[in-house]
Amino acid sequence: MDRSRVIAPPPLIYAMTFVPGWLLDRYLGSFSFALAPRMIAAAVFFIPGLLLARGAFRAMRRARTTANPYGESTAIVQEGAFRYTRNPLYVTLALFYIAASLALNAPLAITTLPVALLLVHFGVILREERYLETRFGAEYMSYKAKVRRWI
Repeated sequence: MDRSRVIAPPPLIYAMTFVPGWLLDRYLGSFSFALAPRMIAAAVFFIPGLLLARGAFRAMRRARTTANPYGESTAIVQEGAFRYTRNPLYVTLALFYIAASLALNAPLAITTLPVALLLVHFGVILREERYLETRFGAEYMSYKAKVRRWI
């Protein structure tokens, strides 16, 4: 197995589950928040997500491996954001999802986030883990035993 065979690109999974949540919010006419508090709340999720993503991409670049789930992994990244979570980019996407829900004044959109998380877990992460176990063996198993999947 030279690739992880994920079901879809993770950003697409998050987007495909966000849109129905956003439409649900529009259809049900949920409560509305003032612009300034909404943007502050969105920033509380967006900024940490941005910093987490930046750290993850830097660590992957230093390790000379790809962030593309369809690409061939060349290393197990264990530094930077990967010291705290095996999936910092998927955590980032979840933070961006919440930030977008708040920024777009669509709080009910957050109700579809669990669907995205389940799809990413079963359709992406578990497949990536099987691939990494096959490709890197004991090195990945050791890393997996030390670092949580999410946070």
